[in-house]
Amino acid sequence: MAKANSAAQDSVEVVSEEATDRPNVPAPRDERDPLQMFVSGAMSFSDLMAESDVVLSDGDHWKDEQLDRLVGVPFAVVGVTFRNEMTRDFKGVKMRGDYATVRIILGDEDSMRKGKVTIDDDVYPMREVLFNDGSTGVRRQLVAYLVLRGVITLSDASGDEVVTSGAMGECDYDLPVHMWKDMAAGETKFDGGDTVTWKYDFPRPLIAKRGLRVSEYENEHTKDGRTRYLA
Repeated sequence: MAKANSAAQDSVEVVSEEATDRPNVPAPRDERDPLQMFVSGAMSFSDLMAESDVVLSDGDHWKDEQLDRLVGVPFAVVGVTFRNEMTRDFKGVKMRGDYATVRIILGDEDSMRKGKVTIDDDVYPMREVLFNDGSTGVRRQLVAYLVLRGVITLSDASGDEVVTSGAMGECDYDLPVHMWKDMAAGETKFDGGDTVTWKYDFPRPLIAKRGLRVSEYENEHTKDGRTRYLA
């Protein structure tokens, strides 16, 4: 569930019996009733959602080749799940690594219009999308953000000061989920073996106003490398 407004906006002041001449007087009703305004046509569905709690589904899981459609498309990151189901080189040592499954909601019609986004059957307002990333781009950005927010605490495998940049495996933000020191929130699951899954729903969405951006590179392993970043 994503909370769209503050508790103060949602609440109605309680009037005690001592404060009125008549007993059992109901608390005054908010004159601006979003549901009644929507039914009467005075409020759009988008505005109603901004005044309401919204049920979030898992969304459609996009494959890697679809993700370039998100370049320049505003979206909100509403959650992330880390799974250590891969092998990765970390500071010269082969170990179990992880990847992030990112849960996003695309922007509304107004934000897409301002961003000159072409709306079609794939990219449309408020669509819920999932995508995977295990790179030095989106995944590392999210880990850095969660560390900054105090949601997770990293261990330092090298015993030296925490490294916050570098190639894959040289940065401590690349540490897999099972090597993190602590998670202050979220849900951790163990499969009985070595697999660890940690799911976290953002209480406050992280906005990527320009969606994704793509950085292309070449190295000794590939001639057409691509890393995606939140933008």
